Amino acid sequence: MPEVTTTPLPVVSEDPERLAQASPPIYVTKSLVMGGFTAFALGDDPFVMHLHNPEDASCPPPWAAAIPHIEVPRPVPGWVQPLQSRTQCFYATGGDQEVGIYSSNGQLLAQASKEGWSFYVLGWAHDDSGVYVRMAIGGGSDGAIFYPWEVIWKLKVPEEAGCGAGS
Repeated sequence: MPEVTTTPLPVVSEDPERLAQASPPIYVTKSLVMGGFTAFALGDDPFVMHLHNPEDASCPPPWAAAIPHIEVPRPVPGWVQPLQSRTQCFYATGGDQEVGIYSSNGQLLAQASKEGWSFYVLGWAHDDSGVYVRMAIGGGSDGAIFYPWEVIWKLKVPEEAGCGAGS
């Protein structure tokens, strides 16, 4: 990866009104660390909000589900199934030690790897500009002690790649 840009997002308290007024895109996924769900508002005033549904832990609270958002499926360790982009122009794969973006005809367009880390594709960006990826250290509890954090980043589709790239 020639360059990496990170943007820390403030974590805010659960607030139905703030989430309802947030500018899109808004992503909702099962919580990465805590129980419940997490909303990522990435518009004009980005933030992260943890959501809890005391009545049903398997879904976000009804007020959050009513807000237009993009659902992000929680990945399964070792997941390698291709995940199609919304336009069907690209697909991504992830798993142990690598993640890749491919054109619809199978040409590798972007790839990242790191030995000893697992890559979990969280989902495509709303504009198909890349995939959001979670990295977690392998090595069991020893690795978790030395690297207790998980990193979320975006692997971008190269700007020159369009629908049908590599054909």
